[in-house]
This record gives sequence, C-alpha cells and structure tokens, in this order.
Amino acid sequence: MSARSCLLVLGLLLLLPTASARADEGVLKDPAGDALPAWDMTRVVADNGPLKLRIEIHYKGRLRPQHGLGLYARVDIDMGTPGESTYDQDFSLQMLRGSPESPDLVELVRREEGGYDEHTVRCDGLRLRTLYGRGLLEFVVPQYCFGALVGRLRLTALTYMPRGPSDKADYIRHWGPWVEKG
Repeated sequence: MSARSCLLVLGLLLLLPTASARADEGVLKDPAGDALPAWDMTRVVADNGPLKLRIEIHYKGRLRPQHGLGLYARVDIDMGTPGESTYDQDFSLQMLRGSPESPDLVELVRREEGGYDEHTVRCDGLRLRTLYGRGLLEFVVPQYCFGALVGRLRLTALTYMPRGPSDKADYIRHWGPWVEKG
C-alpha cells in the first residue's frame, strides 16, 4: 500500500468516530410493537443543520392512509429558549394525508410562550416527502422559519389515524436528546 493510500485510510478512520457520534445525536427511539405496524413509529431522526432542519419519522410497516382513514403525524419541537424551567413545545410540524373530512396539510405551528395560543407560521420552503411503501415521512424546514428561536432543539412525536378505531396510534411521550444546530 502506498503512503498516499495509507494517509487516506487513516484520515477516513479519524473521521468515523465523529460521524457516528453525530449520527446518534438526534435520534429519538420508540419501541417497535407498541402500535399496529402502519402507525408504529420506531424512531424519529433530527438533522439540525445550519440552513435547514430535517426530521424523519420511521415506521415499522408501510404507511396506509388509504380507505378514507387518513394519516396524521405531529412532531413537537422544544427550542429550549433561555429562562425556561420546563420543556415545552415552541413549534410543531403537522401533516395530514388522505382524510375525507379535512384537506391534506403540511404546516409549521408556533405556540406562544406561556400560553395555548397557536398560529400557523408562513414558511416558504417547508416540505414533506412521504414514502408510503418504506414507512418514512421526512419534513424539511428552513431555519429562518423559526425566527429568533433558531438553535438547539429536542423533539417528541405522535401519529394516528384520524378516523376509525383508536388503536391505530403511536405516541413518544418523552422528549428526545438535545440536538445542537450545526
């Protein structure tokens, strides 16, 4: 092996621990089997990048919003604003697909500090990618949509079928780890 190849391999090995530690930083796990497969979240992954926040919700099975049942998912975001003594929701990302009673939606909602007042944030560039067959939802939010609260964050999530039996739901009731903006 040439000296150049050795240096390249050594450089890659030095980067691996940093990359794997960063990859686990924003993972919120949920036990598989605590909900029916089409609504059973297994993990929520946050990549809090310098220009955009990417959140993936992974499900155990295929997503099934068909048959008029719909699919709703919400990710609550705590930005850890200075002076907070408790963890609370500053924003939520919400999506609804396939429900005959409501139009499809993807929105970012802001909850005002200390209250229950909420309003939808106009956020050009907010995107949702839905891969039904792979059981994956991916939200992409430009950082500027968070205004002055941009920075570190932590998440919790829920998902359910808006119509039909109530056993088609899954909740992650604890807040995940802090994910620094980077």
